[in-house]
Amino acid sequence: MSAANDHVGRAKAESEAVAWLMRLDAPDATEADWQGLADWLEAAPQNRLAFDRAERLSFEVAAASPDLIRGLDAAAPKTEPAPRRRRRTARSVPIGRWGWAAGLLAAACFALVMFPVLAPPAAPTEVYQTAKGETRMLILADGTRINLNSDSHISVRLEARARRVEMARGEAAFDVAHDNARPFLIAAGDRRIRVVGTEFDVLDTQGLVRVTVRRGVVGVASASAGPDAQGVLLRVGDQFEHRVGEAVSAVHKVDPEVAFAWRRGDLIYRDQPLSEIVGDLNRYFVVPVRVTGPAADLKFSGVLVIDTEEAVVARLQAFLPISVDRAADGLTLRLRTR
Repeated sequence: MSAANDHVGRAKAESEAVAWLMRLDAPDATEADWQGLADWLEAAPQNRLAFDRAERLSFEVAAASPDLIRGLDAAAPKTEPAPRRRRRTARSVPIGRWGWAAGLLAAACFALVMFPVLAPPAAPTEVYQTAKGETRMLILADGTRINLNSDSHISVRLEARARRVEMARGEAAFDVAHDNARPFLIAAGDRRIRVVGTEFDVLDTQGLVRVTVRRGVVGVASASAGPDAQGVLLRVGDQFEHRVGEAVSAVHKVDPEVAFAWRRGDLIYRDQPLSEIVGDLNRYFVVPVRVTGPAADLKFSGVLVIDTEEAVVARLQAFLPISVDRAADGLTLRLRTR
């Protein structure tokens, strides 16, 4: 492709990226719109880069324009008031008018230098956690809902340009309020999760990061990657799995309701090893459970109701050839010999 054609292609992608931002910012944005964005992002590498640039410019303009207006108002000569006209805001940037948007951003930066204003105080960090056997529903100031699973620990900071969550451990279901001006960023393990408004589940435990999408589009990239990193784009029904420190990740199709079943007190398994199930149980119960020998490889399919530890272990015994050794330091599951 010639340099001229390459320039035309980038300009077209940038114009389309602005159009997508405007469409998804509309109050009547639908699931089909989010699906259309996902298709467009995957159609060409330059589309993802253009969308990232458009999104960053949108954030910067939205953050800078109030200061620009205040600075220019303060510096303007005092004259007789003219008829008031409605100011255009950052969200009224027309499709394809990149020069206007870039000019506003440059003017905003100039105004902030020439007419400094007091910086707003740093956003506070709120810490939320649950004990084993406890779940908790959070409603953030922006309307985002976070349902914390058992034995989970997260911190939340709502900034002017972004909403940030750090997961220390555990699991949470997110229903993120739509806000193009403030992306929702989650740090989990060595991954960075980025959304604008969608519903998904994040599990971060024992070196495993798992993201399951129920609604919308979610991007997952390495925490050390730059802002233009392509990462992985997840749609409805996609489940992303990654082991911290490993170079590769996996994405496969699932029923999202399986990942969200814990919210009603169930754990659903489909031909999964007992060692994995025991790992899950230790997130819910104080008394530790261990599995030894060949029993660790036994496969289980079914629904486990999470009520009491004794009841859950008894259900496993009913379906698998295991015995239970009870001691002061916990329960041990072994392959039954007779």
